[in-house]
Amino acid sequence: MDRRDFLFSLTASALSASAPVIGLAKTVANTAPQKPFFSQREERLSQVTPPLAEIGDHDLLRVVVVAIGGAGGDITARLRPAVSYPFETVAVDTDLIGLNRVPAQRRILLGSGGQEQLSPNDVRLLAKSKAPEITSALAGADIVLIISSLGGGAGTGAAPVVAAIAHDLGALTVGVPVLPFPFEGLRRNQIAAAGLNALARRADIVVPISNADLLHSLPAGAPFSDVFAQSQTAIENVYWGIAGVTALQGLVSVDLEDIRTTLAGTTTGIGWGHSQGTSRTREATQSAMQHPLLGIDRLKAARGIQVSIRAERTSLKIREINDVMTALRAEAQPDAMIIFGANYHEASPDMLEVSILAA
Repeated sequence: MDRRDFLFSLTASALSASAPVIGLAKTVANTAPQKPFFSQREERLSQVTPPLAEIGDHDLLRVVVVAIGGAGGDITARLRPAVSYPFETVAVDTDLIGLNRVPAQRRILLGSGGQEQLSPNDVRLLAKSKAPEITSALAGADIVLIISSLGGGAGTGAAPVVAAIAHDLGALTVGVPVLPFPFEGLRRNQIAAAGLNALARRADIVVPISNADLLHSLPAGAPFSDVFAQSQTAIENVYWGIAGVTALQGLVSVDLEDIRTTLAGTTTGIGWGHSQGTSRTREATQSAMQHPLLGIDRLKAARGIQVSIRAERTSLKIREINDVMTALRAEAQPDAMIIFGANYHEASPDMLEVSILAA
């Protein structure tokens, strides 16, 4: 069943319970856990995501997450156990100590490995000098997700270089940069803005995670750690919205080229929501559309929108998918290109999740 068949079934308001599940078939080999790199924490992570060579990558879309700098490494380490579709990690850093902490299948050191401050231009030149090594690490990838913070040297300098290499290799190249808080100062925010522009010129899709927007959306009494929890959740939703709907076995899958065509060419907003109970569809959809990293105004102006819907296998109803898409279409431009994917989770029998990427 492709998306057109599924939409036809919506108009008929019927979906057979015995309809075949569509998506890519995958066979995962039984393999022993990978030997930990440096700690038992990494051993636990390696059990969640063994190297793709052990999984049998001929049956899979190859997803590579490039973790740049300390922030990129920390985010990626938390991402691995949070998603079920496996990815390979390539860690890139100027700091040898920080690089060795990242649970990665491959590590690329830029420079001498000391902790001296390097400018974005210094790091850019170092990254270019490692272009053959970066190319080798990314060769054959279908999706490359680049995670970093911007405003310092490592992420700002290296992320555009990695994106250019991934793009030239033909991978769907997705940048997910975390932007600094306003209180970090004008200079750091200016550097981040320049880095974001450079990344956007080289990646297919860029989804900025604005700490400022997340901070302002939280209650005054919320713990500061909630901002980082929200940015982590944002990146998990980007992963699900791109890798999940293209690679995981699900109800409606999305083609990589459809995502590239729909979202490429400008920065992309991300919104997500989840709810339970009889009003779960309306509540989850409204939360996603009104999320501070997206917002109704941006949604109304978007020319391309990708929607992901997830629920427990037996609880997802045809009416709910129709209601999500109808609510979204009511806010979008009449000629906006909208694609969607639907797959399953086992988090809670009554939980429905909606995430939206809009460019």
